[in-house]
Amino acid sequence: LPCCLLSGSEDGTVRLWDFRSNPSRASLCILSPNKQEEITSVAFHPTFDDDKTANAYPFTVFASIGSAVYGFDLRQASSPILQQHHYQLQTLEGEEINQIALTTAQTNKRIYMASADDDGFARVTDSIPNRFNANSNSSSSASASASTSLTLTGGV
Repeated sequence: LPCCLLSGSEDGTVRLWDFRSNPSRASLCILSPNKQEEITSVAFHPTFDDDKTANAYPFTVFASIGSAVYGFDLRQASSPILQQHHYQLQTLEGEEINQIALTTAQTNKRIYMASADDDGFARVTDSIPNRFNANSNSSSSASASASTSLTLTGGV
């Protein structure tokens, strides 16, 4: 969203800043499901280039908390404070996640998330919900570090 900024904080909050309304005050505050555990990374849900509808996941933001990633559907906010997550991606093995990034693959309509943790592992998964694979039971992931070989897993 070009008009918005997403920030995460040590106090366990994610804040959405909408510069079209009041740039000096957050428009929405999202509370950590783990009661004040630090937010280490945030990301907007990516959209597909050919997606002209605004009825699905582009309104979701993600936050890494510890070794888990949570998704929050902004359409579910009934007040300026959102307290319930709507998706919890499987907890990733390893240490605290330091960074998450999401991107799309136009060819297969999948969304990929990369994460990096304190142990130096980088993991990539395609188990991110979107309107094209919301009912799909298959996913795959890969992880690697500078000191180990690449590990690939898949599931149905």
